[in-house]
Order: sequence, then C-alpha cells, then structure tokens
Amino acid sequence: MKRDHINYFAAGLFTLAALAALMVALYRVTGRVGESVPYYVYYDNIAGLGSGSLVTYEGFQVGYVSRVAPQQGENGTRYRLELRIRKDWKIPVDSVARIYASGLLSDTVINIEEGEERSFVAAGGAIEGAPNADLFAVMGSVAGELGALARDTVQPLLQNLDDRITGLGGELGDRLPAILDDVKAMTASLQRSAGRLENILDEDTERTADRIAANAEEISDNLVQLSRDLRRAQAELQGLVRDARHLMDDNSQDVQRAIRGLRLTVESMSGALDTILFDMEGASRNMNEFTRTIRANPAALITGRPAGTAMEEPK
Repeated sequence: MKRDHINYFAAGLFTLAALAALMVALYRVTGRVGESVPYYVYYDNIAGLGSGSLVTYEGFQVGYVSRVAPQQGENGTRYRLELRIRKDWKIPVDSVARIYASGLLSDTVINIEEGEERSFVAAGGAIEGAPNADLFAVMGSVAGELGALARDTVQPLLQNLDDRITGLGGELGDRLPAILDDVKAMTASLQRSAGRLENILDEDTERTADRIAANAEEISDNLVQLSRDLRRAQAELQGLVRDARHLMDDNSQDVQRAIRGLRLTVESMSGALDTILFDMEGASRNMNEFTRTIRANPAALITGRPAGTAMEEPK
C-alpha cells in the first residue's frame, strides 16, 4: 500500500510539472511578457494581424497585440491596435512600428524599428505605424508595368524591325545578282593581274636584278672611297694653305703676292671639292636606296612601281 502511494505521488508531481511546462509554453506562444504597459499604433490595413500577434523590437520580442479596434470615419476605416510592451522597455519617439513577415509562410508581426532620438514615447502614447510592403502587390505592379512596356514599346519596336528586315531582304534580293556579277568580274581581273605579275617575276628577271644590285653596291662603295680620298686631299690642301700663310709672313712682297694668288687658287679648289663631295654623298645615298628597292622588288626594274601598287587594267 505504501508503495502505491509513492507511485501516485510521483505521477502527480510529473503531471504538475507537465502542466507547468505547458503553461510556460502557452505564455511564451501568446507573447505575454510579464508586467507591461500599453502603447497604440494605427494602420489602414492589418492583414495577417490580430489579438495575440507578437510585437518585436528590431527582431527581439517585447510584447503582443492585446486589442484591435476599428475606427470608421469620413476618410475611411483605420484600425487602432493596442500593444502591450514590457514596462522597462524604452522606445525613441521617431521609432516606426512596421507590419512585417519574414517569409511567405511565417507569422505576421509588428516590428518596431528603433529611432535615433534620445527622447522616448511615454506609456500610453502612440507609435508611428508603417504598412507592410506587400510582395504580391509589388510583383503585380511590376508585371503591369512590364506588360505596358511590352505593349507600348517592345511590340512596336519588333514590328518596325520586322518591316525593316523584310524591306532589306527584298532590296538585297533585287541587287544580289548585280553584286555577284561585280564580284566575279573583280575576281577575273585579279587573276589576270596575278598571271602577268608571275610572268614579269621570272628567274631571269631576278638574276638581272641581283646583278644590278651587286653593281650598284660596288659603285656605292667606290663613291664612298672616292669621297674619303677627296677629304684627305682637302685636308692636305688646307695644310698647304696654312704653310703658305706662314711663308708669306717671312718672305718678301713678291713672294707674298705669289703665295696670295696660290692661296686664292687653293681656297677656290677647296670650295669646289666641298661641292663635289656633297654631290657624291647624295649619289651614294641614292644608289643605296636603289639597291634596297631592287632587292626588295625586282619587278620595279620593268614596271617602275613599288611592290603592292595596284596595276591599271588595260583598256
């Protein structure tokens, strides 16, 4: 018998503990937060809200909706919601109570977004309310705008593009035979020009061009050597002029007159040599350029044109 009493007592304790846990769970689920004070907020639409809906402050649960009172007036119906919020919780006066749902299937709550003011709403005061951004309404609005865009802009654009493509296709169809004939004529002309160029650039022409280039190089080298010899002669003449000047300073007047005449003669010859040297240097540069041209394009000996220059079609 004593054992039965112990079992009953244990079962009763377990039942009481389960009831206490159930009460705590119900208390948490219904949003009760202990000692609380009322606040009020107004909305034009409270879809998803009702008595018992949770109130959060930046995501943290601070209270619940205790009562919903509709107020009808000349400007339509508004809803006055009484919020029970923890007594020790302070709410800045520029805070906003926004209807919020974290997901499509989640419960709708009132989330208070904290303001920056350091003055606070008194207990029993009103908090500024803001409606929830209705995702489906936004999507519907966007869909309507897209439909109008497609109807008023995209469809006329596509129609205009189709008309242009159709007209372009007809024009190309009319002009395509003439374009093909021009292409064929151009191809035939290029083939004839290529044949004539192959006939000009044969092996004999290349050998002749090589011999001319070699001779031109030899002539250029000879000109360079002659220019050097003339420079040496000019230097010797200048030395002779200097010696003549010294001799004039030391001899009689007759000798000075003779030397003066010789000096004039030597200076005249020196100026003539400068002119000759300048002309020979120019000829040497031209000969070098001629050699490079012949080596790069042997056909220039016959055609007189640089490589890559278009040939006129014979009439």
